Amino acid sequence: MIVLSVLLVIIMLTSSFAADGSVSAYLMAGYVMAMVLNVFLPHMLATVSMRRYMPGTATALIFNLPLGLLYLSRALSENRIELHVFYWAGPLIVLSILASIPVLFFLGRKWFAAQV
Repeated sequence: MIVLSVLLVIIMLTSSFAADGSVSAYLMAGYVMAMVLNVFLPHMLATVSMRRYMPGTATALIFNLPLGLLYLSRALSENRIELHVFYWAGPLIVLSILASIPVLFFLGRKWFAAQV
């Protein structure tokens, strides 16, 4: 979580100062898309399938979903990103984040094992 959170801050800062249509603008939009999708997978899916509350579901529904959708709609309406590019860049970024999670867990286990 720490690595992904630091990455988000770096992407957010660089995209704030970058030109419309920049790589960092698409990285930010893709990251936001990942957080919007994260509302449904795993939070909502786990809550419904296990018939019990999964921690983070309320936060995801209250914050991630509406703010993420607002960000994406504003990024598109203000021409920060173009839809035809985001169609392929967004899913690519989401898949990259998803693929990094097992790698980060592995590295985290190695790092904590070395600390003990």
